[in-house]
Amino acid sequence: MKKTRITALLLALALGAAALGGCGKKNNEVTNDTVKGEQIEAPAGEVGTETAQPEGTTDLPEQLGYSDYIWNYSDDEVMFTIGGHPITFAEFIYYAMTQKSYYDNGDESYWTPENTDSYKATIVDQYKQFAGIKLLATEKYKLELTDENIINIDSNFESLRHQYGSEGFAEALDYSFVTADTFKHLLKYDEYSTLLLKASAPDDEVVKYADENYVHVQHVLIGTLDDEGNALPEEEKAKKLELAKEIAGKAKNGEDFYSLVEQYGEDPGMEGNPEGYTFTYGMMVKEFEDESFRLANNEISEPIETSYGYHIIKKLPLDFAAILDEDGETYWEILNTMTGDSLTAELQEYVATLPVVYTDKFNELTMQNIGTLKTAE
Repeated sequence: MKKTRITALLLALALGAAALGGCGKKNNEVTNDTVKGEQIEAPAGEVGTETAQPEGTTDLPEQLGYSDYIWNYSDDEVMFTIGGHPITFAEFIYYAMTQKSYYDNGDESYWTPENTDSYKATIVDQYKQFAGIKLLATEKYKLELTDENIINIDSNFESLRHQYGSEGFAEALDYSFVTADTFKHLLKYDEYSTLLLKASAPDDEVVKYADENYVHVQHVLIGTLDDEGNALPEEEKAKKLELAKEIAGKAKNGEDFYSLVEQYGEDPGMEGNPEGYTFTYGMMVKEFEDESFRLANNEISEPIETSYGYHIIKKLPLDFAAILDEDGETYWEILNTMTGDSLTAELQEYVATLPVVYTDKFNELTMQNIGTLKTAE
């Protein structure tokens, strides 16, 4: 599967709200539980931390966007520097305005000097993470973006444009207070984290880790649940077991295993993964996992029962070329497992050493003087 390497934080802030809200500017009820379930895929960028937002349910006012304001600062004006790395006004408003309504709920009286200073400090802390990723990569590890990284940025950008449609994507960016150029610039932080992850785990170490912790299997599933997910009666279940034993016998007698998968298998996931599953501990139901790790390469199991039914498993040798494929999930999964925690700790230590220098523009800026609503003219 092609992996779009965009950090969960960047994507959630820049496009998540617009995607969930149909890109419309309307009143929204937002809770901390709005986005649940599967994580956004981003194995290269998860060495930063996300600033916690206030808890609870909030009725937000009408959602505005970048084009609804006349800004009192130009996009390229530097607000502050972190370790010498400049953060521009365009970057500042991206975070400040996207998150603003979560704090003030449309009530401008919220922005007392104390609350303003606290909020600005929160934004600085966020950009310490982003700038820290870049500076850790470039200053400490001497890593620079390659042509491939730039292509990745353009590819990710165009992929999102295609997903939302040109008009919808432009509205989503505007709604998130970010220009196309600024969004591409923000995606560079993700590419720097990609470089850090790759440098922290050379290919030979990835292969060694995979060999010790991963398996590659195909399986035939004979299900024992009805269409509503309820267990079949014992008599029908017994027939399923007999069929599973028959299939296991055919496989052990040399019949092509994937032909048996196609003929009998009831796992829809195998249709999209004809090569089988590559996985590590904790990713599959226990009985399936235990048997997969127990088998020798090319060995075929007897029927193994799980809550889904009976599985006939064939263990295959690991495909290390596929594991090292940077467009696959497993590679980034392994990198994050191997080095994600250590890189996060290193980043936090490094960020703590970075000096922050504030410009007069930043010191003068408040949430009231940041810009003027065009509708208020």
